[in-house]
Amino acid sequence: MYWLKKEELREMIKWSRLVTLLLITAVVIGTVALTGKKVAMGTTLGLDLRGGFEILYEVAPLNENQKLTTQTLKDATKALDNRVNKLGIAEPEIQAEGTNRIRVRLAGVTDQERARDLIGKPANLTFRDKDGKILMQGSDLAENGAQGVLDSQTQQPVVTLQFKDAKKFADVTQKYIGQPMAIFLDDQLVTAPVIKSVIPSGTAQIDGQKNIQEAKDLAAILNAGALPVKMKEVFSTSVG
Repeated sequence: MYWLKKEELREMIKWSRLVTLLLITAVVIGTVALTGKKVAMGTTLGLDLRGGFEILYEVAPLNENQKLTTQTLKDATKALDNRVNKLGIAEPEIQAEGTNRIRVRLAGVTDQERARDLIGKPANLTFRDKDGKILMQGSDLAENGAQGVLDSQTQQPVVTLQFKDAKKFADVTQKYIGQPMAIFLDDQLVTAPVIKSVIPSGTAQIDGQKNIQEAKDLAAILNAGALPVKMKEVFSTSVG
């Protein structure tokens, strides 16, 4: 039988400890790498890491009868969040500040003009007779009732509208046969088609969009609903 000398035993113990240390180090590094990757993939990167766009809005009442309250700001913030989500912008940061301001941060957004147009547009949709009387409005639309599509006949981009109450729209079109029914968006005339017959299906459409993306954007805004307040941009910045 061969007995190890003390020096040989110490050498074996030293190498054994070194191998154990290396194995532990490899396991730790592997665990950190895998976990770090998962954490990184699940972490939302803000403006400082992804770049993007930030806008500060000053909020005002829609009319003289409305008062700005904490609840009004909460409703406006919720409406903006709903609108941004429908537009496909991921993880927006929307916060009320003070008594009359809302800050919007959009990470990863590079098209500032489109962001401004989509977020700040009041989107108050109304259908009116020749005297300006409101016959239908955006709140009459069915849930997700607006769609941006290409017209099957003209191949031009349009926004199709589906109303919740088809009978109500049918009654309106029956009453105003032969007359124009003007469609307004934020008090701007969009189109004024003449009603040629009763429309029993509860559908209408808005034309005049430049391209299909513009039609889809408008449809998304209408589906999100009109903003409950007026908003004025007071500050904006972009982060590279």
